[in-house]
Amino acid sequence: MPSDLLLAVSQEENRTPYTFRTTGINVFSIEEALYHCFNYWERSADEFTRDDFIRWVNDDLGLSFVAARLREISEIADFPGRTIAFLSVVEYFDQACLRALKKEIARWEKRNEWEKYKDAADALMNAGEPEKAYALYGRALSYMTNVPLLNNAAVALMKQGAHEKAAELLGQALELEPGNERVLFAAVENFVLWGRLSEAEEALERAGQARPGEVLYFKGEILFAKGDFAGCVPLLNEAVKIDADPHYVYALSEVYVKQRRYEKALETIGRIEVRDKYFMKRQAELFVKADNVPAAVKCIEKALLSDNNDVDLWTRLAMYHRVNYDLTKALGAAQKAVSLAPDNRRAGLELARVRKAQGRIKDYQVALNRILSGFKNDYREMMNVE
Repeated sequence: MPSDLLLAVSQEENRTPYTFRTTGINVFSIEEALYHCFNYWERSADEFTRDDFIRWVNDDLGLSFVAARLREISEIADFPGRTIAFLSVVEYFDQACLRALKKEIARWEKRNEWEKYKDAADALMNAGEPEKAYALYGRALSYMTNVPLLNNAAVALMKQGAHEKAAELLGQALELEPGNERVLFAAVENFVLWGRLSEAEEALERAGQARPGEVLYFKGEILFAKGDFAGCVPLLNEAVKIDADPHYVYALSEVYVKQRRYEKALETIGRIEVRDKYFMKRQAELFVKADNVPAAVKCIEKALLSDNNDVDLWTRLAMYHRVNYDLTKALGAAQKAVSLAPDNRRAGLELARVRKAQGRIKDYQVALNRILSGFKNDYREMMNVE
């Protein structure tokens, strides 16, 4: 709290206020400005270093020595340092108040950093890059440990097949919030992918029945993992009726694939309204399984209309042209994929396969050796071998 019985720096009454932009509050003295910034430091930010504020201090308050100090303060690089320096520009707050505020600002800055890392990591997850995403989640966790970060980091690990480490993070999240359904369902998914089905069932029991569609979905996934394809069909169908989540629909289509009912699988994903490039990829895969490669080609060509720089789409197009014996178009698509991402091994491998299909065995062997050398180098780096 401000110290009691402090005299104002300016002994003359000022009739010209300064209006803080973010709060709309008028202040008539340097003490009122300090009090405002102490209580609204997040919203005031660096307004006390603005030229119009400094002119107000100099001209309207007549405090040229304070205005000169404010110009010096504006050169301080770090935000906490600037804020505390401003609040100390005259003797108004005691040191205990300023120390407490400095700690609060430091906590805020840390929170701000983890949020930045989390946002970037979430974007990488959406882009299908869980390895890079996990690295950023790790940085965020060095600033802040909370349930959303632990959960998302675990999901990134799941996508990489690191199920044991994912289980550790989800366990930490559940220690913080034992009844968090989002984390419990993530734990169920991780156990299913890990093959630890009894633990998946236990986690599902803990999740309760608040989200019946998701419960049915995971019950179906557990039966799917057990190989009971007939048993999981009604569960997944019921889940889709409750909530037409595309994830549930894709899962149901995978059951029909296992049953070799490819037309039924195509009919099932036809329920999905959002026909994005992910949908087109899945539909193309099903057309190939149903021995309709030309339809798969059309799916990928349609997807490329929305994203002409997607390496995976061009690689898939090359593969489908190749298996359809259209080697000229396969070569063009493969070369396009490689031109977009020269280091993409999947694209490079597909180009090599096209060369082999053309009878260019030497080119195929050279390309294959290059790809295998890349894998070896990566392995050496991973094992820290010189």
